[in-house]
Parts: sequence; structure tokens; C-alpha cells
Amino acid sequence: MSDTAPKYMPLVKAVSFALKQHRLYSDKHPITQETLKNLGEELEIYFTRHERLTLGAMQHRLLVDGEVTGEKDAAAVDLAKDFERLGLEGIIFERGITPAEMRLLISLMAQRAKSLADKGGFRKAFDEACFPHIRLSQGKFQLVEENEVVVDEKETGFPAGGGNVSEQGAAAVTNISEIIRRIRQEPVASVEAVPGPESRVIFSGMMMPLDAEKLVEQLEKDPKGIVEAALADAEDEVRLEQLIRKTVKLMIDGLLTYLVDQGKDITKALEKLAKEMERGLSGLEGGSAFEKLREKIPGIFEEATDEFRIQMIRKTVHDHPDDVKLLEKMAKKLFKDKDVRDRLRESLKDEVSGAGLSPKTLESIFSKLEEQQDKKKNKVSVNAAELEELRKKAELYDAQAEEGSSDKQVQLLELENKMIRHQKQRIDAVIQNLAEGLLIVDEDGKVVLMNPAAEKLLGVKTSEKAGHQVAEGLGNAHMVAMAKEDLRDRNNLLSQDVELHSSDDETKRVLRASSAVIQNEDGQTVGMVSVLSDITRQKEIDELKTKFVANVSHELRTPLVAIQKSLELMIERELGDVTPEQEKFLNIAQRNIERLSRLINDLLDVQRLEAGQMNLKPRAFPVAGMVQHVLSTLETWAKDKGIALKTDFPPEETIEIEADPDRITQVVTNLAGNAMKFTPDGGTILVDIRRVEKDPDIPGGACLEIGVKDTGMGIDLEDQKKIFDKFVQVGLTQPSGISSSGLGLTITKEIVELHSGKIWVESAPGKGSRFAFRLPLKFTPHRKIHTSF
Repeated sequence: MSDTAPKYMPLVKAVSFALKQHRLYSDKHPITQETLKNLGEELEIYFTRHERLTLGAMQHRLLVDGEVTGEKDAAAVDLAKDFERLGLEGIIFERGITPAEMRLLISLMAQRAKSLADKGGFRKAFDEACFPHIRLSQGKFQLVEENEVVVDEKETGFPAGGGNVSEQGAAAVTNISEIIRRIRQEPVASVEAVPGPESRVIFSGMMMPLDAEKLVEQLEKDPKGIVEAALADAEDEVRLEQLIRKTVKLMIDGLLTYLVDQGKDITKALEKLAKEMERGLSGLEGGSAFEKLREKIPGIFEEATDEFRIQMIRKTVHDHPDDVKLLEKMAKKLFKDKDVRDRLRESLKDEVSGAGLSPKTLESIFSKLEEQQDKKKNKVSVNAAELEELRKKAELYDAQAEEGSSDKQVQLLELENKMIRHQKQRIDAVIQNLAEGLLIVDEDGKVVLMNPAAEKLLGVKTSEKAGHQVAEGLGNAHMVAMAKEDLRDRNNLLSQDVELHSSDDETKRVLRASSAVIQNEDGQTVGMVSVLSDITRQKEIDELKTKFVANVSHELRTPLVAIQKSLELMIERELGDVTPEQEKFLNIAQRNIERLSRLINDLLDVQRLEAGQMNLKPRAFPVAGMVQHVLSTLETWAKDKGIALKTDFPPEETIEIEADPDRITQVVTNLAGNAMKFTPDGGTILVDIRRVEKDPDIPGGACLEIGVKDTGMGIDLEDQKKIFDKFVQVGLTQPSGISSSGLGLTITKEIVELHSGKIWVESAPGKGSRFAFRLPLKFTPHRKIHTSF
């Protein structure tokens, strides 16, 4: 990359980033608007020193005003791929370009291949848009040597550098030897693929057609002749390597359209050519001088065949974006070898994605191909004669087996019995040495097995419990093993903490019982297995932590209240006048004191919830009025951010629910406050209420649903799984000036569940979020099971 790169790279990055964001978000989304604003600023800076800007693309490299960008500049490479996907040689921007022009261009470039095809292609859509200060260049570019660009006579916007191209009287090239001879004499200027059976190549300003059919035929049938032409007059190892690389590259680029149209695969021909080239180099006089090149040949041709496969797939997708069957046919030819698929899988995903095809489609094609190959591996081809011979041998074996069947059956049974005993011994050894307690009961709740660890934890012997009910002599502790409703989790997994007391009640241990239902082949429950873990120490540490947090939080509240009241007296000038500068810092201190107070209140709420000490005071109250009250407290904040607060209530004037109004107000306030934080300026927040007649997860079935929907940045599916966990803040970067303890949603979820309700989130990146919860119409407290013995 040239030394001038830093001058244009900020602009390149701005264009590339704006294009990426435009694919993810809508035209009016705040993120899209922000990227376009940044792009406009970069253009304004650029055009203060330049009259125009030209961007071009070739071979995955971007040209900026004639400068070739580096291969490691990710933004430049991505933008070059976008140009190639759209079939663009280049775009010229002139001073005076407006933000509206740039916005329209980015919108066009971001469209999928199918959408553009329906409009007649990108060029037609571009022409219809009539850009005053943007035009497309018409030239072809080719990288001859590092950072050396050659262009033809058509307008490119780049500095001249290749002279005029003529194709008058040019005879078609029918022999690869002729191409090799010309490459040896002079560098190839460029290759231009033309739809149909013909392609063209430019030599010294002369454009010559290629007879693709004859060239491919020679490549497949006469690799030795090609090698002889390449090795003729070979004196220098470096130049010979360049000659080989350029010849193979030219053949792939020049014949690509023909090969796609004909569905031809030349990878085998290239592999045969590679082997012939290795033999030819070994047979050269003074062959030792070319030893390093001979060792490189497999790698050179592997790179070439890989590039050929990638280009074939890319061009197939580009020319036939909706023809999945053609793509399947091409993939079947090019990617028979699993090693090749694995090596190029990620590169191909990028290529097809850039051409407008979902990577999932490619992965589906590969999976289908692998399934077909697996089926073929499992098939055995047997002709009629072989089949008849196998049948005769089978009959003979059956006759012999019948004679000694008794002895063999006895031997087999003894062997099987021995294997079963050995397997049982191994399983018994594992169970006996498990550090965790293991308890197995049958369908009637009778103990089948207990390992030593379980005996020690429960203080009983297997001999005493075997065949007896699990709860017999143990109080209700192990009824957890047969619980069905509140403890049942997905996949028939159960989990419950159980307290065990000694006979004098002086000592206590806490066990965690994790259980699973055992089912037979018919799906009927035949028993249950429970794993018991001693978590006494863990519980003690949790209790100490909880008490510490509660004590510290309580101790902090008194001084905070004193500080807060003192600040209010100073801000209200009860203690005398303050200067504007002093008032500014007093307001900052007051905001931070309020923030700290909220954090302490959240910590205290979490402590009460964990300790089961949050007391609910349910009563019937109108929900709509409560929601309106919450929104009224947010009006000033919403006005400052330009956010519209909307409601969607059913026609009934009064919708009542029996619950703790203060706690439900806290839930709605938390959800609406979060929506305010993460909704950009100018967005919308909608609070809706509706009655649901039946929900199997809610006691009584009938319930009320309250939802808070925003137009914010959205949440990834993976983050949605943990968003209600303590101290978790997920999603995109936290908006500036906004901070949170990460406890609000945890407290919200606990309050909803204490009312026997449920809460969830519906969201996608760039499409906003909707947090919703449902509560039974009549208060039903959540029941927690506490057992001891």
C-alpha cells in the first residue's frame, strides 16, 4: 500500500461501514443515519483538497485514485468484493456531491442480487437514479505486477497507463503454447471474460479472442505439450515460476465464463498438468537448479485449483443467483473431496454471501453431498456370478453350522454371560466409587439401589432401605424424587435443595438432589435416578454473602440520606446563594447520590428475594391507571430525547387485577426505564395491555399481559437467554451517560414469578425489543417447597 494510504483510508472505511450497516438496518434506523452522517463528513474533508474521487476494483483489491490498497486492509477488501458482486469496474465521485446522492447510492449498492436483477441490474437502476455528481467508469483493470495497474481506453477516472487497445484483425488463440510464448515475451495487460464460448486476452494493446473449446481440449489431452512449451529455454528458476503462475492464472480467468456455461471442471486436468510439470522439471538438464521450484509445483497448482473452484462458484451464483440446482451440480463436480470442502468452506461462505446467497444454502448443499457420499460408501457392488458364489458359500456354512449348533450355542452363551458379568463389575465399581450420592427407585417409589456416598449422606444402609418406600423412615426428604409439577424441568430433569437435620437438631446439612425419570422403550415411567450433592458449605457462603450485602446496604443508606438532604438544601439556596459553577457540581453530585441510592435499593430487593422475605400486599387495582402514572413520570425524559410514548389498551375503561400494586408498578417502571435508556433519540415506546383467556403456564388460565415495546438496538438471541441473570448487561454498547447495576431485570423477573406469572423478551438486532409479562387475574402466590428431616 502506498504512503498516501492514510489520506484516503478513513473515507474507504466510512463507505464500507455504511454499506454494511445499510444491509443490517433500515434506511431510517438511527445507526444507519449515523453511519451516513460520518460518511458525509469524510467526503466533505476529502473534497476540500480534491476535485474528484475514483474507486475501482480488481482481483479483490481496491483502487483509490489509482492507488492499489493493501491486501490486509479489511474495509478495502470488503468494498472491492462489493464492487465485483455488482459487476462494477469503478465509480467516480465529483466535488459537490450531496448527502442525498450518497444515501441513494449506498441504498442501491446494499440491495440483494435478486432485487437488482428484477430491476434490470445495478447499472440500469443506477442510470434511472440520475446522479448529478456520480458516474460509473467503463474501463477494465488488471494488476500486472505488485501495485502496477494497466487500463484500457475507456473512461476509468484513473491516470492513463496502458495505451489504447485494438482488436482489429486479431486471430483467435487456439494453442496454449502461443499464450506461453507471448507471456515470455511481454507481460499480459488484462483478461476480459465475455459471455459465450469466446474469451479475450490483451497483449501489447492488441485484444485477441481465445478459442475456449480448443484450449480446454488441449489442457485435458496434451499436458505434456504444454509443459514442453513452458520449459523450453528455461534458464532462470524465478522467471520460470512467474511464467507458470501467470499461465495458469490467465487460463482460469480467461476461460471462466465458458467453463461455467458448459459446466466443465478442469481441476483434474490441472492436477495432471502439475504432475507432468514435476516430471518435466526433474528431466531438465541441470535439474538440480530447479529443485526448489519442483517442490513448489504441487502448492502452486493447489492454489490454482482452489482459486478456480472459488471463482466457478462465485460466478455461478453471480450469473444464476436463483438456480440452486445448477449450484448443486457445480458443487458436486468441484468438491468431491472432503479435504477440499473443509479447506475452502469458510472462503466459499464469504464469496457466496458477497454475491447475495445465504451461506446456509451452501452449507445445505455440502451436507447433502456428504450424505450421498456416505450412502455410496455403504453400498457394495457384486455382479451376478459373485452373488451366486456367495449364496453357495452361505448354504454350505448353514449346513456345517447346523451340525455343531448345540456346542456353539453353549459357547456363545458362556461368552455372553462372561461379558455381562464383566460389564456389571465395571458399572458396580463406578457406582461404588462415585463421590456423589446415587439413589435409584422403581415406579412404585421403592429403593432399588444406593451407593456408599448416598448411604453416608442419608445415614441409612442399602440393606435397610432396599425394597422399601423411599420416604419410609426419611420423613418427606426424598419425596422430591417423585415430584411432578413444580420441580419438573425440560428433558424430565428435576432439581431441589433438601435440608437434613441431625436427631438432636443441632447440625444441619443441605443436599442438592438432581433427578431424572427412567422410561422404557414404550415411554412408560419405570423409575427414577437421583444424584445427591452436599452443598452445605456453598449455602453457608451464600448466606454470609447475602447478610454482608444486606448489612452494608443498610449501613450506607443513613449517610446517603444525610448527604442527599444536605445537597437539596444547598441547591434550593436554603443555606445561601451559590454560583452557577457551584450549582453545576452540586447537581452532578445529586445525580450520582440518586444513582447510588437506586443501586442500594436494588441490592436490598435482591437480598429480600433471595431470602424469601419480600412480603406482597395484594389488592385489586386498575392496571391502566397504574401504567399511565408510570409513563407520566417519564414524560420529561422522553421529551428531552424526542421519544414518543404510546399506549394500546383494550376498549374496557377499567381493567383490574389482584396483585401488589407497588411491586407491579416497580416492574413496569423497570421495563419502561430500560426502554428509555436503549431507545435512540426520535424513537417510540409502546405499552400495551391485553387480556388472555387461556395460558397453561398461569394458574387459573385467564391472565393479563402487559408489554413494553421499543425501537432500540435490539438483543441477540444468545444474549436473550441470560438477560434476566444478576449483574448482566448484554446487547450493543451501553449508550453514553447511561449506567445500570444489572439487577433491574432480575428483580422484575422475581417479582413476576412471586405472583405466579411469567416474563419473556422478543427481540432481534436492529429491530427493537418487546418485554412482556403475564399475571393471573386473581392473586396466586408462588409456592416454594421446603423439606427437612
